[in-house]
Amino acid sequence: MARKLAEMQQSATELDVDRQKRLAALEEQDKAQRKAEEAARMKASRYGGKADFVNQMSRQVGEKGLADRLGRGRQGLEAE
Repeated sequence: MARKLAEMQQSATELDVDRQKRLAALEEQDKAQRKAEEAARMKASRYGGKADFVNQMSRQVGEKGLADRLGRGRQGLEAE
């Protein structure tokens, strides 16, 4: 009887240790996920939630030369 009780206590202890390990791993995953979400939130809030759009437009404008930009501005003008 005492041996069976000792085995049950050992099994319960092992289960408790395993549970603590799982909880620690889940806590680490949650912490990493919160950090990634916070970084994404900070990036998006920089331009009022439109960070990707603004960055893409900025890159497109930076790639075009002055002549291209002026030429596009004159396309809608009509001679009198």
